[in-house]
Amino acid sequence: MTEPHQQEAETLFNVIPPALAPDFIEDYGLSVSREQAQSITWEITLLSTYWIHCALKVGIPEQEGEEIWEQVLAQIRNRWESRFGFVHRPIEQFFSELESKGKDWNGIAKQGGEPIAILTEAASDMELCGTIPRGEEQKLLVVLLDLVPIEEIGQIAAEIEQGLSSDNLPF
Repeated sequence: MTEPHQQEAETLFNVIPPALAPDFIEDYGLSVSREQAQSITWEITLLSTYWIHCALKVGIPEQEGEEIWEQVLAQIRNRWESRFGFVHRPIEQFFSELESKGKDWNGIAKQGGEPIAILTEAASDMELCGTIPRGEEQKLLVVLLDLVPIEEIGQIAAEIEQGLSSDNLPF
């Protein structure tokens, strides 16, 4: 991995929010336990990682995109417990869920769904599985809108794309 790709991967990784405390989530009107806060962190990490993967597939040459993606995944592995607090949750489960939910979210996108549709689906799923109380989906959606860094990931990817294209100039 070249040094610029390591830096680009680190920049992308660093926009993924760290572990959320229950009192932080309470600021959104959601009263959650520590376990529920960890489940919300899990979903935000999944969504953020999904958007990073999507961004690397658009406009960035395949080889460079894959190199950056692999380095982002290495960052997630290396800082699994320290950044996200997932001490008792296996990283293999995360990657398995990322793959299965990523397919579902890709389906929404292919049908013309905007990012809000994917975030709404995630909030609805979390309400259905009991991560948050019934009737609190809209509050969770606000959390997701605020914390899943979709625009920032897109901006970083555009800067990576621009940097890669300027590297190929003959002058």
